[in-house]
This record gives sequence, C-alpha cells and structure tokens, in this order.
Amino acid sequence: MQTYLVHMRSPARLLRDLGPMAFLGFQMIFGGLILSALVHPVFYAILAYQFAQGGPLLPSMQPGWQAAMWVLCAFNVVTSYVSAIALGALCARQRAKGWLVRSTVGLPVYWLMISAAAYVALAELIRRPHHWAKTAHTGAGRESLHTSSDPATV
Repeated sequence: MQTYLVHMRSPARLLRDLGPMAFLGFQMIFGGLILSALVHPVFYAILAYQFAQGGPLLPSMQPGWQAAMWVLCAFNVVTSYVSAIALGALCARQRAKGWLVRSTVGLPVYWLMISAAAYVALAELIRRPHHWAKTAHTGAGRESLHTSSDPATV
C-alpha cells in the first residue's frame, strides 16, 4: 500500500515515465492486488448478511442490476478459487510434491487471511503512516540453504 501511494503521489508523472500501457499495468497489478485483498471478504459478508436475513441467495430471485452484480461476483470468486486450486495442484504434481496437492483446497482460507492482513496494514497506514513494520530476520535456518560444506562456496 505504501509503495502504491508513493508511486501515485504524482500520477501524471508516473504516466509520463511509464507510458500508458505500463501505467495501466501498474494500476492493475498494484492497485488490483490491494483492492482485491480488501474487497474479497465483502462478498462473504454480503452472503452471510443475506443468509441471516433469510433473503434471496439466488440471482433469479433478485431484480435487475443486483442479479447481474451477484452473478459477476460469484463467478469471479468461484473462477478464481477453481483456477488457483487447479494451478497449485498442477504445480505441486509437476514438482513431484503430490503431498501438497491436498493443501491447495485451503487457498480460500489463505486468501481470507491475506484480506485480514490487508485490513491490518490499512489500519496501520492510517494510524502510523511513516512506520515500517519490518520482520526481524535472525538468520536462523540459513545454513540449510547451502548445499556445499566447502566454506569457499558459502
């Protein structure tokens, strides 16, 4: 979020520096990642609200534009889940890590956790805009990255 805001301090300059296509790509990648993380749980909140109210859950039971929006949101979420799970499972199999295939069904939970982290980050950005919550790296486990015991290659 901070990186996006820094680059967007002067959108006209960024557009001039990147050119129209790269500027659009920047908006889609950076802005899209942030927006999707923040909007993702909204679908579930609306679904839970409608379910709690005993309201219509099927688009055919809703009038006009609401039905179209419901179908679009549901299609987007379901297609994203299915494609991400399928891609994850395919990659795990191709890398001979078949035991990871089962874990790909946890992606919806993982995406909701990303959304929770995005809301925490947004709150931090609002409360402490100049704070950098950097992870402390202790170096533990780095020795496992080296395949050679020769100190000259380390």
